[in-house]
Amino acid sequence: MSASSISPPNIERAAKAASAATSNKDRLGWFAAAFGLQPVKPGKPGKKSGRIEPKVFFANERTFLSWMRFGVLIGAFSLALLNFSQERIGQIGGTLLTATSIGILIYALYLFRSRNDMLRGKIAGPYEAPYGPVLMVVFLSVAVLVNFGMRWKELSN
Repeated sequence: MSASSISPPNIERAAKAASAATSNKDRLGWFAAAFGLQPVKPGKPGKKSGRIEPKVFFANERTFLSWMRFGVLIGAFSLALLNFSQERIGQIGGTLLTATSIGILIYALYLFRSRNDMLRGKIAGPYEAPYGPVLMVVFLSVAVLVNFGMRWKELSN
């Protein structure tokens, strides 16, 4: 190993990368464990992306607003079920959709914050979220299928 590879600038870059990895791990905490998300792995020590265009920050905000719109829409359906249904089946379906809506809103905030922190720290990737949309589809499917199954059972009796 040469003396130039352990020079102070390289040590500083390695220390910054190590602290970024620690802060990402601490920030994920129980939420990542509950949803089976992988901690964000920053790029190689010292490897930061170049200048980040402002449009990338706006794209992150658009994605956040899109997720929020979806969560609020599901929340509106759940509140309609809870408020206007006099039956137990509608109350259970509304409760399941309410929990799903809250989960979507929390996930949207988590995704926005983690991507924003990565962008501000100029951390190179990964920015995709492979598990979140799948989990949301599963939770929505379960809520709808439970509601449908209970209604079917009531009509068949």
